[in-house]
Formats: sequence, C-alpha cells, structure tokens
Amino acid sequence: MKKNNLSYFLLLIALISFGKIYSDFSNKSAENKNNIQNTTTTEINQINNIQSQTTTLVTIPTTNSKTSNIVPKNYLNKNVPFAIQAPNANWDFVHQEACEETAILIAQQYFYGNKKDLDSDQNEQNIQEIISWERSNFGYFEDTNLENNQEILMKMFNLKSEIIENPQIVDIQKALTTNSLILVPTAGRMLNNPNFTGAGPIFHMVVVIGWDDSNFIVHDVGTKKGKEYKYPFEILLGANHDLYKDAKYPLDAELIKSGSKKVLLVSK
Repeated sequence: MKKNNLSYFLLLIALISFGKIYSDFSNKSAENKNNIQNTTTTEINQINNIQSQTTTLVTIPTTNSKTSNIVPKNYLNKNVPFAIQAPNANWDFVHQEACEETAILIAQQYFYGNKKDLDSDQNEQNIQEIISWERSNFGYFEDTNLENNQEILMKMFNLKSEIIENPQIVDIQKALTTNSLILVPTAGRMLNNPNFTGAGPIFHMVVVIGWDDSNFIVHDVGTKKGKEYKYPFEILLGANHDLYKDAKYPLDAELIKSGSKKVLLVSK
C-alpha cells in the first residue's frame, strides 16, 4: 500500500512538472509570435516610408518643369549694342531704307561679342557692307522681308534664325531669356513714335531686347532716341506686319497692314 502511495506521489510530481514546462513553452511561443508581428509591422512601416519618399521624388521633375515656363516680370539685356540707320544724321533715300540692315547689324555685333554702341563711322561702314551684299545677291536692298533677312544673317554672318508665326507676348519673352534677339517687322506708322519725322516710315524694323510689366523694350534704329525705347505690348504686336506678297518699293501704306504677323528669332 505504501508502495502504491509512493507511485501516485511520483506521478503527481511528474504531471506538475510537465504542466510547468508546457506553460513556459506556450508563453515563449506567444512572445515569439508577438515579436514576429512587431517586426513585420516595423518592416511594413519602413516599406511604406520608402514608397512615400519615392513618390515624392517622382513628382519633383514635374513641379520644376512647370516652374521653368514662368518668365520674370521684368527683363533687359544690357549687352546689346545700339546703332542708328542714319549714323551721321544723313536721312537720304539710302538711309531712310536701311532699318532692316541696321537691325541685322545690331544682331551681328551682339553675337560677335560687341557690347558697346557703334560709333558713327563703324556704323556707317557696316550698313554699307550689308547693302552692297544685298544688291549683289538680291538686286536691291530696299524693303527686305524676313526670309531675305534670314539669308543675310546666315550667308554673311553665319547666324541662325527662326521665323515665329503669330507671336504672342510670352513667345518673345521666352526667346529673350535664352540669349536670343527678336527682330520685329512693323507697319511703321502704327507705332505712333513721336520721334519719327512726319507720318513715319511705312515699313520699319526694331530689335526687342527686354520688357517690363506693360512694355517691350527695343532698340529702335529709326531715331537717335531709340535706345531701350518702350512700346506697349499691344502697340508693337498690333503693328507687327512683315512685307505683303510681292511687295516692292515704293510700298503701299495700307497694304503693309495686311502683311503676315511674324518675327525673327536670331541666335548664334
């Protein structure tokens, strides 16, 4: 009987020990499970953070692209030299018709690195050289259109140019900020420049070098007061007309208003 009691006693102790071991094992399993869940949650959060950062980086170029289309409120290229089409105030027939040549001369001097206004002798000599080239290649120099001007710029000075049809204010502004110049042919009398003699020229060309909040800033070669002259946006674009089809000297003051609206972007 004592032997049986001892057996029961030993069995009880074994059961108690087994229960304790099982309990410890269960607790550790639960703890490990929680640790695994916590680790997984942390990793998921890290992945989400990385995805969030990646998404932000992807959107940056789009934002920068939009910003790059914004032009400044004011701009002026002070490095563009000024020249006048009658350097010695001799407004004879040749010099009255030399606005296109002088506008081209300004572009040539600028892209060749000259930042100073041309003195009268240099100015006169260069104008006459362009006129001589036109007479040899076109047979005339009076009243040349933008296609003629492109040919002069390329063949005489190896300068690039591009015609912009129906130009808007922002088109001209963006072009200027790329270090280009804009040559604008106009129905000259529509400019209403008080410095012109009489009614003003039927056909006239100016060089745009900047703008402010309401005006284009130009070198107007038709007057000694034309350096950094201001024309309101609507005035210059309203007067913008290239030569009408088959136009020849002498020009028709009304037909000139039917000429195409386009400007010449000049670059190196």
